Amino acid sequence: MIANQLFEQNQVETLIGENRVMVLTAHIDVLKRLPKGNWIGATSPYFYVQGQKGLMNNDKIFVTDFTPYAKEFNIKSYDKELITTVAENGYKNGFNFLILPSQADITTSFSQHSMSYPNVFDNPLVGLVAGAELEEWQEARNIRVFNGQTGASFDDSGVVLHVALDEGQAARLEIINVFEPNEDIVIEVEEDGPVVKDCLINGKQGNLYDFLKERDLLTISTPFVCNLSGAKINFSPITFDESERTVMFASSLVAGEKFLRAHPLSNYPVAFKDAIESIPEDKDDLIFSCNCLYNYLFGDMEEHDLGVSGAVSFGEIGYRLLNQTFTYLVIDK
Repeated sequence: MIANQLFEQNQVETLIGENRVMVLTAHIDVLKRLPKGNWIGATSPYFYVQGQKGLMNNDKIFVTDFTPYAKEFNIKSYDKELITTVAENGYKNGFNFLILPSQADITTSFSQHSMSYPNVFDNPLVGLVAGAELEEWQEARNIRVFNGQTGASFDDSGVVLHVALDEGQAARLEIINVFEPNEDIVIEVEEDGPVVKDCLINGKQGNLYDFLKERDLLTISTPFVCNLSGAKINFSPITFDESERTVMFASSLVAGEKFLRAHPLSNYPVAFKDAIESIPEDKDDLIFSCNCLYNYLFGDMEEHDLGVSGAVSFGEIGYRLLNQTFTYLVIDK
């Protein structure tokens, strides 16, 4: 297996020529220049590499090579309607690797409905959300996902690498979340969606933006946390609109659920680094990992070596859309 690491474009072209089955992450201009092959791609210029500090690089390509594990594979593109079949099209034993574009209708739809997709829990549904350099991302520019087999790229569709494993192997998805819910602030929404204006706050009707502003809590570093089927799932605010008095989240809040504002981290970088260091038994066996941009920024990753390698994502996929998490995939025997 080619270790998860950054490569020069000519090196990746060689790997593509060897028909390797890969996930590639890089700046849009680099991915556009690559030849067709058995790969899918996501735009992001942020990375963390074992033995180095986190970095931004617009020239190199991060390679995750699944070739040694792919007994069979299939690459498909999915629009907003077809994405509901993503798990049905997978193999009996394997995993489905999904890349979605940030700030797209398909990604919002996925965040609202993925848990009800047919067969969604049959195999791990793992992946990442593509983004761009912060200034470009804020302007919704240069965000793409790539189907390497066809050469097509999309800002409104997803691509999936369906992988079949040998009978003696099983894929395992793990999610690390450093945040704990705080029952002091609990919100409930009446409709599913990423934008919240008026909602129930601690059981009383109110405007979420006003409530947070009055308490000096207009910060994107601390998410809201919801217990969904026993898992702690973060819902991270990304913008606060003063004129509209709204809060936009990175994924859709769900009506009927309770969202608790997390306890703020007294030392974000230390809390996050300690959490990653708590998985030593898996570090030598993980074949893919991705880490949220928020963890990269607020965890001060440009000053730390996490001891693992991966691409920084603009949302993580672990059956559903995740925020402010570290996800990784292991193949167990």
